[in-house]
Amino acid sequence: MLAELAKLTALDEGSPQAFRVRAYENALHGIEGYQGELTGLDKKELTEIKGVGGSTADKILEFMSTGSVAKLVALREKYPPAFVELTKIPGLGPKTLKVIRAELGVEDIDGLRAAIAAERLRDLTLRVYARAEEVARAKGIILADTKLEMGRRPDGTVVLADEVLTPDSSRFWPADRYEPGRSQPSFDKQYVRDWLDQSGWNHTPPGPELPADVVAETRAKYVEAYERISGRSFDDWNRAADPQADRRVS
Repeated sequence: MLAELAKLTALDEGSPQAFRVRAYENALHGIEGYQGELTGLDKKELTEIKGVGGSTADKILEFMSTGSVAKLVALREKYPPAFVELTKIPGLGPKTLKVIRAELGVEDIDGLRAAIAAERLRDLTLRVYARAEEVARAKGIILADTKLEMGRRPDGTVVLADEVLTPDSSRFWPADRYEPGRSQPSFDKQYVRDWLDQSGWNHTPPGPELPADVVAETRAKYVEAYERISGRSFDDWNRAADPQADRRVS
């Protein structure tokens, strides 16, 4: 009982941890070295055992009388076994566990694994964005935001999936035309969104058919973004990737 009280008290926020934990640990050591029988001792006699203070003696008497201790019951509710198991992981002390519980909502080993995976994904996402933003900025384009989709193989390897840094998953703005406080000219599908909003469509399927000039203008924006960022002609890339592309586009 005292060992568990010491462990859970060390996890407990808002308590004078060091003092109380030491009190329980000292009492435990004293009782382990006590040669007599605890049953039948009163509070005064318990406090005569080395390391046992008055508050701890009260808890020992409560436990011997009822088989339980109210403080321990409350701590068990606050710190379930699955959470306490995390204390067995090297390097995860009470202070660290308090932080990851409060900030990441970690309650068990599965939650910890998920939090670690989420932090790794966050790091990878920011690294991809930072590199893309650097390249776009050098070409006079603001990468306002983007969406990345990732997956995980059975062996735990994280993979970048689906489209990456496309006009459909990102917002690209010409830096020389950027003005705060208004809708920005863009090289992405915002142009289509704006047309749909102005068309009177109520956003209930089916959507309206896009006019040919809207399709052409959208394509032109995508192509311009590609050429500005890559420094390559989109027609050259198109022909290299698919010799039949010119015929289909025309």
